[in-house]
Amino acid sequence: MNMLPHDPGFPYRRRIVQIAIAIGALAALVWPGLDLGRRIAAPCAVVLTSAIAYAFVLGMLKLLSYLPRVVFVLYSYAFFYGRIVSIVTYPFFVSSIWTDPGELSQFEKVLWLTGVVPMSLAAAAGAYVAIDSERNAAQQRAAGAVRNARA
Repeated sequence: MNMLPHDPGFPYRRRIVQIAIAIGALAALVWPGLDLGRRIAAPCAVVLTSAIAYAFVLGMLKLLSYLPRVVFVLYSYAFFYGRIVSIVTYPFFVSSIWTDPGELSQFEKVLWLTGVVPMSLAAAAGAYVAIDSERNAAQQRAAGAVRNARA
């Protein structure tokens, strides 16, 4: 049986995000060519920006939940699958960042190369939480309507 990533039964969704953040932070920690301060700051930046991406998307979608349900659901799915598309297209941009002649510092390259996938997955997780909460609210409304119809 095929499952879409937004299906409630999709396995290991939380673990995938946690593993991506851990791998991004470890890659930033062992990245060659960084001094001690940046070597400590890089993994912290990967974790922090992932948390900010999660909170920002979740907060923004919670604000959009005051719009009509159709608009909210469309925006939520657009954010969720937009982040997944950004992960799929990530390999196409790695070479341009890697071979950049010098516009980005070494630290910025590290953050781009190790942080994009964890941030995208964290943002997709925030969008999924908004989708799931809307799905649960819709199920509760439907169950309440059934109870009221029986009464």
